Amino acid sequence: MFQFAYDDRTAGLYTIAVSQFALVFMLSAVAVAVPALGREFGASASQLGLVESGYISAVAMLLFPVTRLSDKIGRGTTFAVGMALFTIMSVILPVCHTINQFIVLRVFQGGGGAMMVSTGLAIIADLYPGAGRARAMGIASAGVYLGLSVGPWLGGLIVTHFGWRWIFYGGAIPCAIGLCLSLKTLPVRPVVTKGVRFDYGGALFIALGMILLSQGGSHLDGTGGVIMLVCGVFSLLCFVFWEGRAKAPLLSLALFSGNPAFSLGSAAQFISYAAIYGI
Repeated sequence: MFQFAYDDRTAGLYTIAVSQFALVFMLSAVAVAVPALGREFGASASQLGLVESGYISAVAMLLFPVTRLSDKIGRGTTFAVGMALFTIMSVILPVCHTINQFIVLRVFQGGGGAMMVSTGLAIIADLYPGAGRARAMGIASAGVYLGLSVGPWLGGLIVTHFGWRWIFYGGAIPCAIGLCLSLKTLPVRPVVTKGVRFDYGGALFIALGMILLSQGGSHLDGTGGVIMLVCGVFSLLCFVFWEGRAKAPLLSLALFSGNPAFSLGSAAQFISYAAIYGI
């Protein structure tokens, strides 16, 4: 359990809230900038689809592996590395010369986002072990919905008056501040925990599943896209089958089978986010 002074706890909470905001803001705001990106880079519809799906797929495919990594080297370390990667990519993305460069760097940005989101709320639980935890969780979660709601509106204003590049430059500023605060307030020095096993099979299946789903969904106009989509679904089913038998699973299925409230809550969130993103 981490021990922090009150000021450090407040700074840590701000840092986590900023990371939660930045992750979804860079999804919802960039969605508005996609037409401008297409015009500047001369990109096809499938390439523009990967600007968003590549980003969110990187988050999804790395979410479980980096969670286990944080058990190995420490949550603070994983979070700080993720925020540093996310911030650096936010500064580099605006200087890309081709859409392919942009897509690759967006995947790396998503990787940094996965490291932040997988550890952020767990760090808050450590920062607020007793009274005040629910309030702190609420503040951090508000960052997510603020990013979802303000992203399209603010992103549209930025693209119209300053250009799409300033979505990334503007987003990098609070992330850089949060990174400095995380280095000051969180235990970022790696502390290797022995005996933590890594589920390589599960990591492979989840990675393949998310990559194939994103690629297949972006190429549904051809037979290859349909095949990738089917293979992606099959890989995710293999992931579920593997996790049910792995000795050190990335995702313990007992979380769902033994906790109906958690299962229903997860399903409700899935439906909510699917509807919001579709709109």
